[in-house]
Amino acid sequence: MRPNFVIRQMKDFSSPQRAVLKIKGLIRRFLIFYSDLRFGKMPLTFENPFHLPLINGVLRRARLSALSADPKQLNGTEATAARYILARYLEDVALRNRFPLGLAENDQGGLCEALCSEFQANATAVDNIRTAFARQLGARPLQAFDHYLDWHEKFPLSLTPAGSRRYMEFLLRNRVTVHLSIEEILWFHLQNAADPYKGIISTYLRMPLWQQKFPNGLSKAEFEEMLEWIDCHYKLGSPLWLSRVPDPKNFEQCQAERSGRTVVRKEKPLDLGANVLAHFRYASGLQEAALNTVRALEAVKLPHTLRDVPVAKSLDQPGREHLLGQEVFDFSLLHLAPIPNPVLHYPKAGLWQRPGVHRAGIWYWELEVIPEEWPAHARELNEIWAPTRFIHQAMSKVMPVPVVPMLPGVPVPVAPQLPRQNFGLDPNKFLFLFMFDMNSVMERKNPLGLIEAYRRAFGNSRSTQLAIKVSRGKSDPESYARLTAAAATVGGVLIDRVMTREECYGLMNCCDAYVSLHRSEGFGLTIAEAMLLGKPVVATAYSGNLDFNTPENSKLIPFDLIPITQASPVYPKGGYWAEPSISAAAEAMKWLYEDAAGRQAIARRGEADARKILSLEAYGHRIQSHLRELKELGYGTSRSQAA
Repeated sequence: MRPNFVIRQMKDFSSPQRAVLKIKGLIRRFLIFYSDLRFGKMPLTFENPFHLPLINGVLRRARLSALSADPKQLNGTEATAARYILARYLEDVALRNRFPLGLAENDQGGLCEALCSEFQANATAVDNIRTAFARQLGARPLQAFDHYLDWHEKFPLSLTPAGSRRYMEFLLRNRVTVHLSIEEILWFHLQNAADPYKGIISTYLRMPLWQQKFPNGLSKAEFEEMLEWIDCHYKLGSPLWLSRVPDPKNFEQCQAERSGRTVVRKEKPLDLGANVLAHFRYASGLQEAALNTVRALEAVKLPHTLRDVPVAKSLDQPGREHLLGQEVFDFSLLHLAPIPNPVLHYPKAGLWQRPGVHRAGIWYWELEVIPEEWPAHARELNEIWAPTRFIHQAMSKVMPVPVVPMLPGVPVPVAPQLPRQNFGLDPNKFLFLFMFDMNSVMERKNPLGLIEAYRRAFGNSRSTQLAIKVSRGKSDPESYARLTAAAATVGGVLIDRVMTREECYGLMNCCDAYVSLHRSEGFGLTIAEAMLLGKPVVATAYSGNLDFNTPENSKLIPFDLIPITQASPVYPKGGYWAEPSISAAAEAMKWLYEDAAGRQAIARRGEADARKILSLEAYGHRIQSHLRELKELGYGTSRSQAA
């Protein structure tokens, strides 16, 4: 049966202890009035975190320069300006009381505007002040806290006034190792000291232990009890800052802002919804696929939460606060690779793995044979979603849990009108384009086969041009060298530079035809995007792209299945993939170039089919329909039953 939506479980304290906690709660409320009357509105620990001599004492012990509110620093660099801002914030009580959360704001916030107004006659000072606030200097220390999981045990209260000083001293000692500046560390410390409420919430959303003990800890009913437990468990001695933490007043709004659209759990069951776990801050194909799933959920107004799973501090973008949703629904979708084991993603995400949740993994793969360790990992899930029929057929043979076909959606690219000259391309030639990531294994993407097909079709034609956009080309120097040499033989243009997604769409919009002579694709995202942009497509008639490529809307290239003869870190020897016909590809490319009417007809049909088959709304309805089926069967089915 479906579990009750409000989860109750025994806490590790007795009834007498509970009575003591309630009494302490009343005392805590009195201390709010007392601390306001005596000390003003700022939260205090036993040592005032806003005491400049105290901060400078910490800096001196670390053999670092003390802070001072010398305006001359504003004429230096962003770093010296930040030091002035920090010192001024500490010294100027009136300014701090006007803008108690000013350090958490950006360059449009009140504190920044006040300082800029004060120094408006000094353009350099204003620029440095705005730059310091725009950098959001407290973001990277928080990102480090998210990345180093062992720090959660060593410094569990780092985001609160009770632990921020200890964390600050630790970071100052290890700033070189963790690649943080002194200004970032101090800024982060003062942000946490100024907002105990946010510190408690942020810690709760990152600490599986807290979530497990208080599954509804951020509801008004349990929040007070959780604060008293924190006081007892960490032996805080009822500090004044804790007495000033308010109860949640409008928690649904707070959660929507701070926790990735999380909906508060209520006494009555919630409607259908999904918890989505993904690498939301790591730029990759998996990230884009996860975002498309979220867009599909939004398109059909299906409630959902978002939980980011960190990858690496050096790779993840900052800004995780709105991606800390909990498992509030009884269905979770893990948009993550099968390796490592799915259950390991939960501690990495700082998320309690709530019992009774039905979990599905969306797994992509490009070959007909599944890696041998994947079935064991699948046992941790209730089911697997296969994005294409090709993947479904491969996984259904070996997986110990149900494999559900679930074709994803792809948004219609918004492509800026960019001139070809921006990419070093000839505006007067018929342009064939292919795009791939070197980390996806060049042998599988087969750009060398494309170059050979182009050579057979056009040689050194002065009326056509071939362009290949490669991402992370230098990650495989040997393959990149072969690609460069081959492209040069046909006058091909190799584009290897960092580009925004909009620039990539602009490049794709420049081409006259898109060609993918891949040996295998799990899905074929760039092929789908080219079709959505109304480009005629040439593609291998094999693997995942056949869910949207047909003989009527594309030029499909026949192939032979061949064994993989060279092992790679991703694809072992002994598997099979396609070898597309080079001669057939050359004929197809010539046909597209010569037959304008046929080319336009295929492009129109391809665009119409792709918009229908791959629409986000259609994808959202597929998900919604499947969740309804699961609801009828009962959420939280055990893995043994699901198998």
